[in-house]
Amino acid sequence: MIDIETAMNGLLEYEKDIVKRDRERSLLEYRSTLISRPGYRIDEFERFIREDYFSWMNTTYYKEEFKSYIHLHPHCLSDIYASVKENKKDFESIISDIIKIDGIGAVLATGMVALIDPNRYGIINNSVLHQLRKYGMVSVKHTVASECGIDEIIKMENALGQIAMHFNSVFPHHKWNPRMVDKALWGLEKLETK
Repeated sequence: MIDIETAMNGLLEYEKDIVKRDRERSLLEYRSTLISRPGYRIDEFERFIREDYFSWMNTTYYKEEFKSYIHLHPHCLSDIYASVKENKKDFESIISDIIKIDGIGAVLATGMVALIDPNRYGIINNSVLHQLRKYGMVSVKHTVASECGIDEIIKMENALGQIAMHFNSVFPHHKWNPRMVDKALWGLEKLETK
């Protein structure tokens, strides 16, 4: 299991990286944190996903396929938002629904659910996958997050939740959630590659 001090170093590195980014990327990061707050409207979520999501996730792959799909299925984003926000479906069903959208794979799908409810979900990406494997938190056959199946994504999401619960039990005045854990793991990966 990862220890709290190591995780805090990773979280600090993540935050430092945000500050170093250009103004637009920093603004996107800030805007992404607003989505899970009370009073945030579905139309604002849809706008962020349509206009800024691919930039925020730092990818342009399949962006045009995604936009075409959304144009043909205008209610799919509001359905996703409601499913997560109102806890209508389990994680596997939500991710299965999201990856049906052209241009969206498991990594981008976890990003969407983490935006909506960071207290329950984190983003699964290569950095998170590598760090979870390194600390023995998951056993998955793939080394690239985009190649993982839903069952492996679920294992990693569960691990993020377990780490957050563990940290909250030993460090209760700092409210950890899966999204904070994924940021910490991302930061640790970045520290290791320096």
